Amino acid sequence: MFAAETVRLRTDWGRSWYNRYFGTMTRASEQSKLTGATFVVFGAFMAAYLFEMQVALLAMLFLSFGDPSAGFVGLRYGRIQIGHKTVEGSLACLAVCLLLSPVTGLPLTVGIPGAITATLAEAIPWRLLNDNITIPLFSGGVMTYLLAHPL
Repeated sequence: MFAAETVRLRTDWGRSWYNRYFGTMTRASEQSKLTGATFVVFGAFMAAYLFEMQVALLAMLFLSFGDPSAGFVGLRYGRIQIGHKTVEGSLACLAVCLLLSPVTGLPLTVGIPGAITATLAEAIPWRLLNDNITIPLFSGGVMTYLLAHPL
């Protein structure tokens, strides 16, 4: 992904090819920097590398379904702003992540704090970190900790 992004960002032919096939899916803010998809791949790869399978899977599900839910609800119904995010979007993220918590068979005492962490990682306006990285890594880290140190 990083190699493809480098070609897209640094060559005319790479930019032209990318825009022909993927331009309509790219946000205006991503035209001159890495796309969110690159961060998704990196976040998922790191989760798969760092965490046991059930934790990595749930962290990736939080990213795959919770984050888009926050974006959709926040843009469509969001009224209460928190930086460039909305309370309504964050509540949607939390609801979806809570619904996903039992999917992998992890104890709810692990999945629920993971869902809350994923929601916070999505809601906090990180200056240097993309939420496509913070959601799986932070939620996976909390769940891994809780598996090793049960309440």
